[in-house]
Amino acid sequence: MHIGKIRNIIKPAVACIALVVFAAPGTVVSAAALEREGAPLDVVADWKFQQAHSTGSIDGGDLVIKDMSGNGNDLHMQTYGKNDYKLSDYVNWSSNSMNGDGGGSLKLNGDSDLAHKKDHPEQRDPKGADFITASGAPINKEQFANGYTMEFVYYLPDDFNASTDSWMGLAARQSTNSNMDEHEMGSMSLSISNCKETQFKAANKDNESTMNTDDPNNGVTSWGVTMDHGGVWYHIAVVSDGTNVVTYTNGAKAFRNINKNGNGLYADPTDGRFRIGSSYYNDTFDTSQYNKDDFDKFLRGNLQEVRFSRGALAQGNWIVPNPTEYLKDYGTNDRFVLDNPSVHTMAFLPDTQNAIRWAPTVMDRAIDQFDSEDSSLNLTNIVSLGDVVDNWDSDAQWQASSKVFGRMQKVGVPFLEQPGNHDYNGGRHGYGVPSLRKADNYLKHFGPDSDFGKYQKEHGFAYSPDGLSSYHLVDNGSYKYLVMNIDMGAVVSNSSSASNDDMRWFEQVLKDHPNNPTVVVSHDIFKCSDSRPNEISLDDDSGYNGEAGDDEGAGSKIWNIVKRYNQVFMMYSGHNHGSGQMTLTNDAGNPVLGLLSDYQFAYNGGNAFFQYVGMDEANNKITMRTYSPYSASLPAAERSFFDVNSLTGVGNTYDGSFDFAKRFAGYEHSSGYDTQQSVISLVRGIGALNGQTPASEVRQLYTALAALPDNVKAQFGDPSDSGSLAGRLAAAYNAAFPKPEQPDTKPGAGNQTGSQGGHQGGQSGSQQGQKGDGHGKGQTNAGPEAMASTGADVAPIVVIAMMTILLAGVLVLVKRKHHLSH
Repeated sequence: MHIGKIRNIIKPAVACIALVVFAAPGTVVSAAALEREGAPLDVVADWKFQQAHSTGSIDGGDLVIKDMSGNGNDLHMQTYGKNDYKLSDYVNWSSNSMNGDGGGSLKLNGDSDLAHKKDHPEQRDPKGADFITASGAPINKEQFANGYTMEFVYYLPDDFNASTDSWMGLAARQSTNSNMDEHEMGSMSLSISNCKETQFKAANKDNESTMNTDDPNNGVTSWGVTMDHGGVWYHIAVVSDGTNVVTYTNGAKAFRNINKNGNGLYADPTDGRFRIGSSYYNDTFDTSQYNKDDFDKFLRGNLQEVRFSRGALAQGNWIVPNPTEYLKDYGTNDRFVLDNPSVHTMAFLPDTQNAIRWAPTVMDRAIDQFDSEDSSLNLTNIVSLGDVVDNWDSDAQWQASSKVFGRMQKVGVPFLEQPGNHDYNGGRHGYGVPSLRKADNYLKHFGPDSDFGKYQKEHGFAYSPDGLSSYHLVDNGSYKYLVMNIDMGAVVSNSSSASNDDMRWFEQVLKDHPNNPTVVVSHDIFKCSDSRPNEISLDDDSGYNGEAGDDEGAGSKIWNIVKRYNQVFMMYSGHNHGSGQMTLTNDAGNPVLGLLSDYQFAYNGGNAFFQYVGMDEANNKITMRTYSPYSASLPAAERSFFDVNSLTGVGNTYDGSFDFAKRFAGYEHSSGYDTQQSVISLVRGIGALNGQTPASEVRQLYTALAALPDNVKAQFGDPSDSGSLAGRLAAAYNAAFPKPEQPDTKPGAGNQTGSQGGHQGGQSGSQQGQKGDGHGKGQTNAGPEAMASTGADVAPIVVIAMMTILLAGVLVLVKRKHHLSH
């Protein structure tokens, strides 16, 4: 498919997504093509990192990426280190591209030699290259006074490593006198964080570091949503309209943006060059010496194209106008429903800090929807995974969280809340150092003596000695489950559980409840791969610990206790951005399911996604689905591409075998045990129905369904719906007990029902009667329709009888009148 010959196509989105602009796969539209379509661009520089658009050579060290805008802003390669290496080992052409463009891209894989940077900088010998505009390039003086759009078509490497790749630079601007916040990086910087977010900082055209947000804790930064997976192409756009600065990642609008004084970019008259593919950091804070000696690290990954334009471009004018099309297996707008009526669910709410701070209305709307549908999902309880707020000392965030979680507490099912590392005083020292461990604001709003805590205690919750951990018992299906948290601070602040009141409490609760299936949650149990967030393992990072000699990670500490208690079958945590599952084996040889869920850096700070874990006793499996009540509440006109009801793709769903009766043999039953056993038998029985099923078994299933409480019976669906369980049973029943023909009501035919029918073999007056007893008293078998009303089949006969009586009465009156008149 040729560039410049594609036209944007507007399609109605599937499954209630609002209309989104799509283009055919393999589309990168050139500036010239857009101008021809009536959308002229003001492109300052357009760099295609492809061999066909370059001069010089890599190994010659003189590679030039030509400016395809024609404005003379070519990029020149600059190399680092002792130059005693082959450059093509670190920089090379690749056929990889976002759109299948045969021109490919440029792969950057430099060695930044970080090992020598801190301790022996004089021995540092980085190997690789970046690209910089020439000293006389026109762009060096560009201030973008009326706004700008910076675009990057970038491939995040599949071996991204947060330890070594964090804060690698996509682009920066040189300066010797910048007033930018963190001017050590120049007068403008776009880098990639340890959480794979883009971070944009800049001094405005007047060299003022006053670009800001309404949130005083945000500094002068626009944070993009995370690039979840390594080995994936991303279109990144930084868009300024002259005041606001907004970042987009594959079309997903950032929720943390600059909305004040974002007017242009400072162009240092001494050195205003733009640099692509590296980050600098002047540790001496002497910006007058800002040069290659301040090199920090190379960008790793592939660049296909970078383009800078004046003005805030609409998405249709981007290099990739349809970036969402490249998001594979993102989600659906199907309604979340239970697989069958035996399933009872627990809902887990991942880290809420960014949603509370930046999008509290999202959480409010989610709870409105949550409250309206919890009964249809057999929801038994809700569990928060910690990090209630983003800034522990922000009163506004605590007030917002109190409002949200106060409502959550009263949706009708138990709600377990717990702190994360952001909720302790002063960050790390508030939870990692034993002598400094405090969570004053958390306890004020959610501790046992708060209004929230008092309500919890009135409804069966029990708290730990420090009030930061709690547990409760809850009926779910056939069993009474124990759900408990151990707070992160208790885990990481001491090397030995014997010296820690809350850790001793945690283990004592396990000892006291050996016959309750148990779910253990804590803010930090699992970590995930830096580039594959669905691949998880126990968090063995001891960096949060505050006690000398304590080298055991939080996940390992918890597991070393949990594995001794066979009733624990599941562990859940947040904290590390990702979603995945793993299975561990306890000391009894039984599996323990581990789950990680954290969407805090995703669209809208997580978009109020909950993970619903279903205990499917009829099919002996545990399921997990990621579902947003917020998105489900939105009308089509209000949805963006990212407002899907359910996330799909690896890590966002789970189905695993689990034999409940075997694993939980002898465990405490729920108060609804008998009803649940009937439901399980019905689901299995209806699922096994076929043309060979004996009529007696069909009748037993029908009788059992009719005997269920109305609210439970309703979950089997409408008997007239052939796709529902009740509909399948109705079809089987009608096949096993077909209705007889209606009696002949012609004059002289005789009455074939009632007592006469009894003399003829006992056919009852019911249309679906079984054999009678010889006295016209056949058994009533009303059939599937009787699930709603057992009188439906006899109504026509009753009406006929009443009409006959009325007619006879009329004849008598007429006859009497005739007699009197004579």
